[in-house]
Amino acid sequence: MHRGRRRKATYRNNASQDPVKSTESLSSFTSSLMESVALISVILALLTGCCAGQNVLPPGPVNGAVGGNVTFTTTIDPSTSTQFIVITWTFRTASASVTVITSSPGGEVPGPGYEGRVSVNRITGSLELRQLTVGDAGGYTVQLTPNGDAPLNGETTLGVYEPVSSVTVTANGTDLVEFNDTVSLTCSASGTSLSFRWHNGSSDIITSDRIHLSDNNRTLTVSSVLRSDSGSLSCTVSNVISKATSRLVILNISSFEYLLCLNNDM
Repeated sequence: MHRGRRRKATYRNNASQDPVKSTESLSSFTSSLMESVALISVILALLTGCCAGQNVLPPGPVNGAVGGNVTFTTTIDPSTSTQFIVITWTFRTASASVTVITSSPGGEVPGPGYEGRVSVNRITGSLELRQLTVGDAGGYTVQLTPNGDAPLNGETTLGVYEPVSSVTVTANGTDLVEFNDTVSLTCSASGTSLSFRWHNGSSDIITSDRIHLSDNNRTLTVSSVLRSDSGSLSCTVSNVISKATSRLVILNISSFEYLLCLNNDM
């Protein structure tokens, strides 16, 4: 009798603890399931990023000249590609997005302001943009929609520049006296995003305690000129699409003793 009651009591104690263990097991199972779901989501996101979200445009920027043409070339291999169902190019600025062109088997529909200026390769999705203006500079995106597959996307930027032209150099003097005179030369040019370099003959001019560049390298100043500063000076102006060089400016530098001799002879 006592043994039966003891077993029954033990059974009741175990039964009273089972709900707690069941709750803990269920919580552990739920936590493991959520971790598995999160891991699967990360894997799917990575797979989607490698495939549908890949950038089908090479690293930019693409650069062009005002009035010229550029081609945004995709990375699509024409030998393995078929025509896309829809190709959409978009121009983006900080404040707006404008459709450049939409191309489908039914034809091409250019956006406002792009009529007659754009065309699309139906096999690769590449875009040709003609008659460039400064206003065309900015970001561009493309979406290529194949038949039955996820869209392919790409983005890049376009820079539009005025070509370099009309490069000239002016000097405050060209017949100078050694140790006595200071000469200042200024280079001017037309174009956008200009860089300036100075040369003496075929060698680049290097700054020193006597030789200074200012105004974004537009102005060259040589203090207390030496006869070694004599020569044919020029200025080369460049940007990412073009460059041009000025005519030569000849510096004649005489010694002070030579001038004294000349004055005595007179």
